[in-house]
Order: sequence, then C-alpha cells, then structure tokens
Amino acid sequence: MSALASMSRTAYIDESGTDQFPFPQGDRFFCCVAVLVDKENTATVEDGLRAIEHDICQLKSSNIGNDWRKRLHVIDRISALPLNYWAFMVDKAALSPGSPGIRHRSSFRKKMLSILARDVASMPGGTDIVFDSYGRADFQNELTTLIGKVRPQTLFQDGISSVQMMSSEEVPAIRCADFIAGSLRRLRMDLTNASSPNTAARAIRAKLLNVQIKWEVWPSKIHEQATLDPPTEGDSKFSLANASSVKAFLELHATSATPSRHLQAIALQTLVDQAECGLGSMPASELADVLSDTTGTRIDTRYLRNEVIGPLRDFGVTITGSHNGYRIAERLKDVAEYLASSESVVGPMLRRAKHAAQAYHSATGISVWDLLPPTQMRDLINALGN
Repeated sequence: MSALASMSRTAYIDESGTDQFPFPQGDRFFCCVAVLVDKENTATVEDGLRAIEHDICQLKSSNIGNDWRKRLHVIDRISALPLNYWAFMVDKAALSPGSPGIRHRSSFRKKMLSILARDVASMPGGTDIVFDSYGRADFQNELTTLIGKVRPQTLFQDGISSVQMMSSEEVPAIRCADFIAGSLRRLRMDLTNASSPNTAARAIRAKLLNVQIKWEVWPSKIHEQATLDPPTEGDSKFSLANASSVKAFLELHATSATPSRHLQAIALQTLVDQAECGLGSMPASELADVLSDTTGTRIDTRYLRNEVIGPLRDFGVTITGSHNGYRIAERLKDVAEYLASSESVVGPMLRRAKHAAQAYHSATGISVWDLLPPTQMRDLINALGN
C-alpha cells in the first residue's frame, strides 16, 4: 500500500457489525473503514480490485466467513495496490450499559465520525467521501454536520470536498472497505474468543495492523504515554483517593431525586467513562451536549462550570479544567495543569484585589481587612493576607 501523497483523493467508507444496543451474541465489535485512493490511482485500483474478484472471490467479507487462508490471499493482493485505509473499531462490551451519561449508539458513532472528519479534513489535497448507499444515510447526515464543525479548524487545509452515497455494487472500492472492515472485526472476534488463533489469522493480524495510516480502538484503556512516563507512588495514592471521592459521590447521588445532584452525577459518570476509555479531557461543549441530550434541557458551558463542575469539586472530587477540557485528575501533572489554568484566571484578579487593599492602606493608614466583619471574605483574606 502506498504512502499518502499531497493530492486529492476519495475515501470509500463501509462498516462491519451494527451499532445495536443491547447487542446479540456475535455482534460485540463494530468496525468502520475508509479506503483512501488518490484520484490519479482510481482506475488502477478499480481494475486491480475487479481482477481480485475475478480470480479469487467477491470482495464481501461475509461471503468468505472463517476461510482465513482465502482471506489472507485477498489481503496480499489488496496490499499490492496503491491505496491506504483508515480504521476504527468499537468494543461494545466495554461500554457500561448502566452509565447514566452515555447513549451508546450515538456516543460511539459520534466519536468515530468526529475522528474520521478530523483526520480526513487534515489530509493535504482535499478528499471526496463516498458512503455505501445501502441503509447508511444516517452516517452521511451525521458526518456532514461534523464536517461543518471541523472546517473552521482546517481553514488553511484543503479538507473535505464532498460527501455522497453510491452503491457498493457499482464501486469496487466500497466493497474493499467492507472486506477490510469485516476482516478486522472477525480477527478481533477470533483473538478474543480463541486462546490460540490459527496461523492464517496471525498472519492477517500482522498484515492488517501494520499497513494502515490510522488505527483506533474505542473504548481503550491503553495510554501511549504510560510506558514512557509511568505513574509514581504518589500518583497511585492520589488516584485511589480521588477514585474514592468519585465513588462516594455516585453512591450518594446517582439516583438522587434532587435534579441538580442527579445532573452532577451524570456529568461525573460521563467523565469516568471518558477516563476509562482513555479518551483524555472532554471539551466543556461536548459534556454540556451530553447533559442536554440526557435531560432534554439545554445546558450551556457557563451553567456546567458553575452548577455542575463547581459543586463536584466542592464535594472533594478533583476535576482538572483547562483549555483542553475537563477530566478526572489521576496524577500530579493533572493537578499541575489545573493549578496553572486556575492561576491564569484567578491570579490576576487576586493581584488586583491586593493592589486595591494596599492603595486604601497607603491613603488612610488603615488596613481594609480591619473594617470587614471577621466572617466576611475569609477566603480572600487568607489568600491575600493582611
């Protein structure tokens, strides 16, 4: 498969599995694949894929089933063509059905399509997106909406040129996307269910997982930085302490009849899901959208900050907040990031307040703090001193 060139391309998209919840046995994994073909290579790729179908079999994963050797033969032929692919796998069993803040189907579809929109929009040269027209108009509509959100962030890049639906019967590259998605999904099922995958399955795993330009599995607890920056003993102790605070709040308020507490519990559980899936910080706007979707009431980011995150912190849950979004703190660097972000906002305000108090003292010889009742502004007095 080729390296990406700085020219326009087409992304042919298809998926394997369903976004159904609850899911039946055998439908644990969902995989979406975009086969990426530079425009100048379109004819070569189409001819090559039709030749594979003529020589071996139709590029439809379900027709090959567990015939791993035939699948491997097809993959070898595909690998020789000038194309790349992007892949996204969802393990639905890793999503907790009891989580109050997550709507499983829309959650992983939104996650998948937002990453696809971001990645494709950032590719040089411009990209046309083609979906299989069979029953996936919802994908096209959601992706079009997400493209509108990422376009302002890719103002100086060529981004996504168009989104359209075409029949897989007419477009061999869509059938190729189906084949790769099905192969990845069956491989994941085989590796999950079998203690010792057969030799052909191992060969497919080696080929598929090392040739694509993007590979993302969700949810995932694997943090790439973990091996480079292992947690200290202090990090581990702090993480356990903060987890205890999280658990205590959820036990008290997850089913609370008080709307504000219930909303806070939903937000906290959503951040727990975010952390367990290894997704990093959640933007305030995205968390506000989750709460709005769950409650049916519009929640803006200001309300989120003051009436949801603030009370959670007052309870004792350490939630970092910065330009990167909100996350449950697990390590010293999380707390340091939060302190740095807070200092940039609160620091100037405190310094100005201190200057005002000093100006009053210089003019009158009287400390402004002596004129205030003992209980008034206690926190400010402690922060600024006399």
